[in-house]
Amino acid sequence: LGALALRAAGDVIPPPPGPAVVLLRPEQIILSTDEGAAGVRGRIVRSEFYGHDSIIDVVCDQLRLGGHIRVRVQGATRLKEGAEVAVSASGDALAWPKSA
Repeated sequence: LGALALRAAGDVIPPPPGPAVVLLRPEQIILSTDEGAAGVRGRIVRSEFYGHDSIIDVVCDQLRLGGHIRVRVQGATRLKEGAEVAVSASGDALAWPKSA
């Protein structure tokens, strides 16, 4: 999702050097339909409204691990299945050293 500011999680201070497991809170994920928006490009494959929030599934071919991102947004969304979006993150991400 681009460069992320890292913050140590648990007993690790400062954030670990090298490979890490990174956690982002759902409200940190940003979806944009703007052509020039920063982030990883993807396509919405599912969007479901649950009354208080919506769950949006995005497939990003640039990402490893299947390239699937699930995003929760408040309320209803105007984003529809098939829409091209940029996925980015705001704020600090928590990081733990990745075990071998």
